[in-house]
Amino acid sequence: MKKLFPIIILLLSVIACDNDSRFPINDTLLDFIKKEYRGATIRDVEYSDNGLFEVEIRHDSQVKDVYFDSDDNWVYTIWDVSVLALPSAVKNAVEQSYPGYRIDDADYVQRPEGNLYKLEIEYGELEKTVYALPNGGLQ
Repeated sequence: MKKLFPIIILLLSVIACDNDSRFPINDTLLDFIKKEYRGATIRDVEYSDNGLFEVEIRHDSQVKDVYFDSDDNWVYTIWDVSVLALPSAVKNAVEQSYPGYRIDDADYVQRPEGNLYKLEIEYGELEKTVYALPNGGLQ
């Protein structure tokens, strides 16, 4: 048993490691996060299902997911927003284009080509994902 004890300790320490140790963040990504999200703390890092490198941060009391491609280029950042906090132009656009649907969930998406809202809308059993610009234009 004495010989197994160091091995058990080693195995436990490997199991306890978080994603930060498996996927270290390089200086390019750290510099981007420090510049764009001042005061942010990194909570987790991993490769996402879509093949992008995801860095979960806490910034301005909000959890945000920052995505980078394999060349360390920022692709987008996304975070939850309250449906109540959506601009009225966005709510009105959904009401007009999807009568009877209600907005079930909303995310704000920052992208290099412009920001938008990702909205999950429902009508009974029907569910859709729609994208809206802050001015209410649907995409």
